[in-house]
Amino acid sequence: MTQTTVYAVGKKARCLAARATEPDRDQFWVGTDENDGHNELLLLDYDEERGQLIPQTFAHPHAVRWIAAPPAAVASADAEPVSASAAVDRILTCWQDGLAPGGATLWQCGATLPTTSDGWQHVADHVLMPLCRYEAHAPSAPILRMFWGPVEPGRLVGVQPTRLGLYAAERPAALRHVGLPRTTALSGAPCHFTTWAWDPQHAAHGAAAVDTAVYGYDLRAATDAPAWSLAHDAVDAWPVRALDFNPNRPSVLAVATDDGAVQLWDRRALTAPVAVTAEAAVPRAASPRLATSPPRPPPPASHGPAGAAPPPPATGETPLLSLRHHTHAARAVQFHPRHDQLLLTAGSDHRVRLESVVSVSSTPLGRVEPLAYVDSMSELPLPPAGDEAEVPRGGGAWNEDDDEDNDEDDPQADSVWEAMDARDAAGVARPTDGTVAVCDEHEDSAYAVAWSAGDPWVYASVSYNGRVIVNTVPAERKYQILL
Repeated sequence: MTQTTVYAVGKKARCLAARATEPDRDQFWVGTDENDGHNELLLLDYDEERGQLIPQTFAHPHAVRWIAAPPAAVASADAEPVSASAAVDRILTCWQDGLAPGGATLWQCGATLPTTSDGWQHVADHVLMPLCRYEAHAPSAPILRMFWGPVEPGRLVGVQPTRLGLYAAERPAALRHVGLPRTTALSGAPCHFTTWAWDPQHAAHGAAAVDTAVYGYDLRAATDAPAWSLAHDAVDAWPVRALDFNPNRPSVLAVATDDGAVQLWDRRALTAPVAVTAEAAVPRAASPRLATSPPRPPPPASHGPAGAAPPPPATGETPLLSLRHHTHAARAVQFHPRHDQLLLTAGSDHRVRLESVVSVSSTPLGRVEPLAYVDSMSELPLPPAGDEAEVPRGGGAWNEDDDEDNDEDDPQADSVWEAMDARDAAGVARPTDGTVAVCDEHEDSAYAVAWSAGDPWVYASVSYNGRVIVNTVPAERKYQILL
């Protein structure tokens, strides 16, 4: 049983972000996307007891296309971290001004206004004060999205059609730019950067989507060349809409595409980009997003159980797991920030899906991970799938000869196994892969999802008609994870 709370913004919306605030509060930013110039940023405060979303409204000068909420502590232009309270009162938006090029601005919410002629300072609770407007590489190619770095405070990546920009929190100019990969520049198709995802455990590593491909970057490298690539050059390739790294297993990357698929890849198995010369470059067809011909039909349904991996792509690269539950474009994907066996997806089919991907998480079936992956003994790794399963302990392969030694030398593993035996005795089922919950109450395309920065079991989504829905993880699944 889950609790669902609905709030109608009353205007079109396509972006949402969780606000980093007190542990006992669940707050979400939502931006409106209207062409008439009357747009707003709403800060929605979730009251679980009353089942309500209480709004604070801030007038925004342009249509909001993207929201990036800063982490609890960010750095100012002089690299000094600001207080957590000041950080949560900031919000970054990427916006569009009618037919003119848009931009990206960092705002202060409820800032103290300058001293007036009468000598008084007035505080405006619902006013956005601009702190920094970030400069794009070219005025005609605005910043489409910005992402706060999870490791190094005050670092951001700005996604522009033909550039990635690395920025400091309050400095308008980029510290450096990264251009499109040479292979795409020579392909003959109009390729563009579309989105980005930070590697959660490295200050300068991340992945960028370029049309139907994904490229990995080290932003501290001396060259713009990507470190690895996932090149979707198969016939059924579709543009990439969203990316997200597993926070506990950063080698696992989730990729959401226009055909409704969400695939999980191990980037360590991906190849380095192949160098292409101008003479050898072969133009390929434009992506479905840019083609003038009728759209391609949906791919055939995969055989076997729901969520089973489809046949390998023509490139020979095979995902760890393939979820093909959305009937239209998958527009958003996000791992749970702590319990990485939970994955949120949203699509143009009006649905938001909560999926269990425990088999590719940091606590997969049949493995016992070190306790560094858990915060307390109440959040334990999963037991083996069966009595005869081979279970690595202490990072090595399990075998019959050294099992007794492992039990003697690893008291922490013994504690884990005792707790899991108690869970089995209590009749608590073990988590498995599959759909946990589906929210089908959106009446338009679901564009964004976000896990709450307060209660880890609360998540929100927004659809283009301005409907914000807050849900909770089912109690049964929660107890399966915790016990």
